Amino acid sequence: SSRAVFDRRRQDEDIFSPVTDDHPTWPTTHYGALKVAEEALTGAFDSMDICALRPTGVYGVGFPVASSKWYSMIEKLLKGVLPAANKTSTEVHGNDVAKAIECLLDAPAKQVRQRGFNCSDIQITIAQLVQKVAQKCDLRVPSMPEAAPQANPMRCDALQDLGWHPGGEKLLDKTLDQLIALVRANG
Repeated sequence: SSRAVFDRRRQDEDIFSPVTDDHPTWPTTHYGALKVAEEALTGAFDSMDICALRPTGVYGVGFPVASSKWYSMIEKLLKGVLPAANKTSTEVHGNDVAKAIECLLDAPAKQVRQRGFNCSDIQITIAQLVQKVAQKCDLRVPSMPEAAPQANPMRCDALQDLGWHPGGEKLLDKTLDQLIALVRANG
């Protein structure tokens, strides 16, 4: 599934406060509506143990390497080109998504059946990524304008109750190191 199931919130809710796994869904796009419909299908199969996983932006070193999230941004930064805009996103490493799936597969059926599970780790801005890369590469870059926080950040309590623990900043830094090395090797 996707965080797109939570695009809209009630008027009395702050869109920057976290949504829980059981928060009511309310999409604003066709994509989000499709994901809500897919989640509803999990309830249609009484004899099957089905659930929905809602990962946010997924990062990591992919193949082909040049298709990895942030690869082209790092490549441009090393050539002195800053991203055009700053924005905030919430991200989860691909390996952490795989661990989440493993937790769901290993969990007792009654704990996962017909539920939605949020899957997110870190909230980061493009400016913060630029600064991390600049620091790792000893680059001097101008500061970028502030970005608004991510709307509808997701709490992942249900996955964490199953023993899931994402990699956080440490895994982000390791991945950026890998991407920088790959950009340099391919450049």
